[in-house]
Amino acid sequence: MNTAQTRSPTGYAQALWEATSGSAIGLARPCFLCDTPAQLAVAEPNVTLRRIRALRRTRFSGAHKGFAAMSASSVVAQLLTILATPVLTRLYSPEAFGTFAVVLSTVMIASTVGPLRLELAIPTAAPGEARRLVHIALVSSALVALVTLPFALRGLKSSGETAVTLSVLTVPLLVWLYSATTVLVQYLLRAKEYAKVARRAIIQSAATAAGQIGMSTWTRAGVGLLTGAAIGQVVGVVALLASSDLLSKSRLEAESIWRVLRHNWRFPLVFLPSALLNVIGSQLPLLLLNWKYGAASAGNLAQALRFGALPAALLGTALSSVFMAETAARVREGQIHNRSRFLRVTRALLPMAISWFMGLVLIAPELLPVILGAGWDQSGQYAAATAIMVATGLVASPLSVVFAIYRKSLMNLALDAARVILVLALGYGAWALGSGPVGAVWAMSAGLAVIYLGTWLLGLRVVSQRPVDPEATWVHP
Repeated sequence: MNTAQTRSPTGYAQALWEATSGSAIGLARPCFLCDTPAQLAVAEPNVTLRRIRALRRTRFSGAHKGFAAMSASSVVAQLLTILATPVLTRLYSPEAFGTFAVVLSTVMIASTVGPLRLELAIPTAAPGEARRLVHIALVSSALVALVTLPFALRGLKSSGETAVTLSVLTVPLLVWLYSATTVLVQYLLRAKEYAKVARRAIIQSAATAAGQIGMSTWTRAGVGLLTGAAIGQVVGVVALLASSDLLSKSRLEAESIWRVLRHNWRFPLVFLPSALLNVIGSQLPLLLLNWKYGAASAGNLAQALRFGALPAALLGTALSSVFMAETAARVREGQIHNRSRFLRVTRALLPMAISWFMGLVLIAPELLPVILGAGWDQSGQYAAATAIMVATGLVASPLSVVFAIYRKSLMNLALDAARVILVLALGYGAWALGSGPVGAVWAMSAGLAVIYLGTWLLGLRVVSQRPVDPEATWVHP
């Protein structure tokens, strides 16, 4: 290994700092985010034994400490969801879950527009600019939520029922809450406040489950699930705001708003259309199934997707958050070659993806209907149909944040456009050819798997770049 001959004193100091995030996470050795002390000793012969011991004593810090906190909270939050799911599926019908899933899909699409994608600029922004980005994103999210209100009110013309009225009024609130959650999480992750984000996940999951179960005493329609989700989101946003410094008084002048928007123009103009295509592509299977096969099919698919997403919810989201925060910090310091980190995360996720794929194909078709109860007989078949999509997404999705970190907006836009076109063509084509709902899901799942593979390959290319001048630092274009 010849890095000892080429590493500068500055690079050596950085390597020592990285080594404090050693391989104690337990997913892989060497650690997926940094060099281990053992590797450092080989690369730098002059590292003393005392320094290595000091590194080992302090290695439970930094990236892996954040990952541990995020993972633990994800486990607890998902455990609460898992425990609540069999209760909810016995309180609400597949049709109610289908209606809830479709409405929530539209909320997710609108909430993607809300922050103008400025939340992706927060991790690499300067401290003052990051705070201004949060303020702008929260205000824009509120404006988008208000825009959705007239469209939602059209639903009242066909029914004067109280449940429908409450459902309509909940939609704009959910749009802002989902947008605000995304923005506030990125702000706290920028400061590496992993524990605060982790606590929010647990509190929000518990509040959502309690709200949905409680609403079932009033109505067994989809509005009960929707209102329960709104309760959980409100609790989560309050927890995030209380954990940040954003409630302190500060002025946001018009001049600073335009300066921040000029500096980050790529996010609303390029990344936003890309993100919109991304979320539409992700929600298309559910929306298409509801459109062509009915709410019951959409409800079964929604439960299959929730079950299939468990590994991503348990580890993928936590890993993605930490990977983004740590990689963004390196990029801010001018260290743009992060190929080894990218591959370490891949190696950590790949065995879990393969194991989960086998479980969804071989075990889920028999197990899931037993867990969910009567009326959910097809849910296991849908879970098997989504297996290839879930497995490839489990590896590619946490790493896709590199497109935002490196500001590869056009590349990201091309991938998301391809996602929508491919999923729409395969799903609609399967229906036109007379395929049943499960067959249509198989077709769309295969298309999404191809997109995830392309995402991973392009992401690897992005993080493999090297600066022309090794001493130069990376700056925003």
